[in-house]
Amino acid sequence: QDLIAKSMESGEQLETDAPEEPAEAEPEEQQIAAKPEEEVPAEPEQAEVVDTEGDAALAQALAQEEEQQDAVAPKPKPQPANDGWMTIKPDGKVVPEKPKKQPKSTQQQPQAAQQQQEADSSQPKSEKAEEIRKPPPPPTQPSPAKPKAAAPAASTALTPKEQEKERRKEALSKVKKGWLAASFAQRSVEAHRSAVSSVKIIKHKVLTAGFDNTMCEWELATGKLLRSFGGHTNSVRGVWGDDSTYYSAGDDSMVRFWEASTGKLLRSLYCYAPVRCLTVCDGILYTGHSDCTVRAYKAQAPGGSDSPMFTLRGGHVGGLTSVEVYKTAEGLRLLCTDEAGGVVVWDAAQKKVIHSCTHPDGDKARRGVWRKEEGTILSAHDKGSLLEWSAPFTGGPKEM
Repeated sequence: QDLIAKSMESGEQLETDAPEEPAEAEPEEQQIAAKPEEEVPAEPEQAEVVDTEGDAALAQALAQEEEQQDAVAPKPKPQPANDGWMTIKPDGKVVPEKPKKQPKSTQQQPQAAQQQQEADSSQPKSEKAEEIRKPPPPPTQPSPAKPKAAAPAASTALTPKEQEKERRKEALSKVKKGWLAASFAQRSVEAHRSAVSSVKIIKHKVLTAGFDNTMCEWELATGKLLRSFGGHTNSVRGVWGDDSTYYSAGDDSMVRFWEASTGKLLRSLYCYAPVRCLTVCDGILYTGHSDCTVRAYKAQAPGGSDSPMFTLRGGHVGGLTSVEVYKTAEGLRLLCTDEAGGVVVWDAAQKKVIHSCTHPDGDKARRGVWRKEEGTILSAHDKGSLLEWSAPFTGGPKEM
């Protein structure tokens, strides 16, 4: 009873103090919800109770008083978790939770939008206006082409010589088109260790002469090397052959005779001057030399004489480059070319010059061909010129 009396004496103070506790609790909860970033203690602070005597009985009485007041005016329901990072339990405890991580896309988008907004705000209006897409410029129209001036009319008609030249140009252009349109099979072989100076085809075989002092025999169909002939001490300039005998001539002034079937050396002929070309006709060997002469020997191997049958002089100014033999109704003719650009036709029986001509610019003549049916001669020269000559060469050459 004494305890009850004492509690009744302090009842007025309890009544005044008790209702202040929930009023103070509400601001604290609201403050927690408004400021989620501040640290919240695990347990809320209990309200202060006036304890005059400080005994346990008074504390129990105050607890009973609070229970009665809660029954009359219940406490507000706990608010749900704020943004998923704190929870207020029914007993008044606030339990903090870790904030849930949002996807990167949702986090980056607001930041990117904010950065773009800041950049737009800081950018001057003049620059923003430039970013507006401008209409494409109108297409430029090509300026009208100026009319070309008409070519002046030819004052005079073409001469017969010029007409013939134009006709030959047209014919040559047709030939070039035909060569370009055609397809050729090419085979390349390492024939010699140096330049190849002469080539001769004998049925299914090929003979080649080289500056490496050798003559080689090849199979025409496959390009296979069959034999190599040595014996010369200087460059081999010319080759010739038939089914029985091969001939090689060189700058060592020698002409060597070889047996075609075995490759055996049959004869060595000394010619007194470097031999640049050779040919054989009716058992006679014709040689062209660097001393501007043409010599004839009996093509007998072995047992032939080293002395020439005859020597042709006076028709050439430069060393000979080719010699060819042609049979005509009038007799045997020798067609020879030289390094001074000369093209000379010899009568082998009379041993005299029948026709003679020279390149207008003195370009070296490499080879001559007699076109007996047309009565003309073709000559090939350095610098890429090909000339056609008409007997008796009085009108000058025609360039092809």
